[in-house]
Amino acid sequence: MDHEDIRNGGPATDLRTPVLAIRHAICFTCLTASSNLKKCGTCKRVSYCSPKCQKTDWQRDHKKTCKILADSNKRRAELPRTAMLYEQYRSAKWLEIIAFKAQNPKYTDSQHRLMMHEPFCRHCYRSAPQLESQNQLRPCQTCRIAAFCADCPQEHPRSECKTFQTIGQDETFAIQHQRMTQRDFEVLCTEQPRETYLPLSTATGWHDYFTRISDKGEHMSEVTSEMQPMTDDPMAVKLAGLLRLASGTSSMALTILTALEAVFPDISTRTTLKLHFIGAAGPELASLMVFEELLHLLPSLKDLELTLVGFELPKPSTSTDDSAMKLECCPACTATSRTRSLRLWKGGYHDYVMTDGYQKPDLAVGFHTGFSQEEEEEWLPTVQYLAAAQHPTLFTSYNDTEMKEETAILERFGAKFLQRGEINKWKGLCPMLDFLEEKEGKYYFLHQYRYLLAGRDI
Repeated sequence: MDHEDIRNGGPATDLRTPVLAIRHAICFTCLTASSNLKKCGTCKRVSYCSPKCQKTDWQRDHKKTCKILADSNKRRAELPRTAMLYEQYRSAKWLEIIAFKAQNPKYTDSQHRLMMHEPFCRHCYRSAPQLESQNQLRPCQTCRIAAFCADCPQEHPRSECKTFQTIGQDETFAIQHQRMTQRDFEVLCTEQPRETYLPLSTATGWHDYFTRISDKGEHMSEVTSEMQPMTDDPMAVKLAGLLRLASGTSSMALTILTALEAVFPDISTRTTLKLHFIGAAGPELASLMVFEELLHLLPSLKDLELTLVGFELPKPSTSTDDSAMKLECCPACTATSRTRSLRLWKGGYHDYVMTDGYQKPDLAVGFHTGFSQEEEEEWLPTVQYLAAAQHPTLFTSYNDTEMKEETAILERFGAKFLQRGEINKWKGLCPMLDFLEEKEGKYYFLHQYRYLLAGRDI
């Protein structure tokens, strides 16, 4: 990634493999719905609408994993063919994923999703290899995500089916949006910077934010408070899909602003802000433009300084890691001499604070770090530092399990909380399946939970 890509908001990230594709509802390659999908003859884990799509996926990735998936099927076929409890299914699935990883050291996110979201009977928890050839899984005709074997009822709870329909609807819109724009995300900032400060804390939710605090009110009568279309009118459907998709990126800016309002009573009069993003990666880079919303909602703010620190960041192409890049601003911000700047530093935050270029932030932010579950040893020095840092730190997590684990670790290091873990009002609007958790049928949202460390000087 070069500086030009970064200044303009970064390139689009790959569209995550949709659950609809893994559940054989759409082509695994082109992501198009078809009544003529055919499964791979060897592994039967992926489906294609044409030989061309099958060949494309074979060259792209499938030739690396097809045999491993077929071996996985053989192991699954050796499991009991009788109905299983969810706990038994979950244990067997985790063992299968471990075996898959052992055979495939270069385990990718797409492959992980393919393993995690493999179809199974919603009632007896048997997957296709455990069923007789004449008893194949049949998808729910309404949501196309849940599946049933011929021995079990052909239905599942209505509330679950409705959520699955929403997941499919959001995935379908994201696919269409990616085809049109080459982006799997969207940024919808307030068009014109506000001249007066209106606290985000006064907004009741997304609809109120878009209508009253942002400036999207002209068309908001076409969508419900849940950002669903009021009618089947194509424009209403498109608007609702766009707002829901954009909530995933807008969530970052609004969650930050909520924390800033809690930390700084004078936030409306601040002219500069320094934000550090800890464990930053693709989502922050791809969505840099969304942070201009802070300039638009805080009338006095003139200079926004962003520093991204993380192991997954590209190395800056300049000679010094602490050099700042000037990011583009909208014409209205440019006309009023507002600026955004960006610094990148590849590595751990505990190491970054020891560099000559370090400047204490007004707020540090860790979006979905998952430090309690992944690479805990790598994160430990940074977590220990943040527990005693001289600045507040905002964290978000996908679910309450991660949030509770993370806050417990921070408490052991003596961290003080300005705000305890809670549901984030500004979580993303699109639900995503959260399989293999201790409780069956869970789903999550981007930035669903949030908590705020006070910092030693607050």
